[in-house]
Amino acid sequence: MKRIINFIILFLVLHIGNMVAPDRIVTTGWKETLIAAVICMVFEVLLSLVLYAFLGIGMVVISRTMSVLMLILIVAAAILAAFILPGIGLYLVDRVRPEFAIHGILTYGVLIVVLNLLAYSDKPNQSKKE
Repeated sequence: MKRIINFIILFLVLHIGNMVAPDRIVTTGWKETLIAAVICMVFEVLLSLVLYAFLGIGMVVISRTMSVLMLILIVAAAILAAFILPGIGLYLVDRVRPEFAIHGILTYGVLIVVLNLLAYSDKPNQSKKE
């Protein structure tokens, strides 16, 4: 359910972004935006699997060497990669689909921030019970 909601958010952000700034987010129509959103979500799932594998291998290395610095580096890399995962997916879609283009590093930055702010997380709230 989380991925479906995030997919809808991604599609809406790209479609509205194309309407607001057509020179920055270029598509041939809503169908191309829908295809780009599907491809982006597939790339995000594949990249997150690679990230989890990297994190798992890192944990094995940490358990062998007991290096705190390695643990800090791996956790920081995982957090950073998870934050910019939508941007990486959009970059790959931009390279794969000629009908879909995003122009400018600033545009990628804005899209990453907007998608991370609007992303749905199914984690329960940690509210205090009195």
